[in-house]
Amino acid sequence: MSNIVQPLGWNPWNFVGHEDHIEFSEYNNYGPGSNTSNRVKWMKQLDMQTVTKMASIDFVDNEGWINNQLF
Repeated sequence: MSNIVQPLGWNPWNFVGHEDHIEFSEYNNYGPGSNTSNRVKWMKQLDMQTVTKMASIDFVDNEGWINNQLF
């Protein structure tokens, strides 16, 4: 991750106050922008088990919506 990432890791732009409606997570980042010591306090570090579940097609397509697309 390059150093273009601000230390907080998050910029609310026009959505200040909506932080309780989102999730900000990181996994296995490296490089100049990967230092998480100044990240927002609600940032989560994911573990391999969680990432594996989230990358599974069963997680992404839990309700079978992908096969119902017209493409």
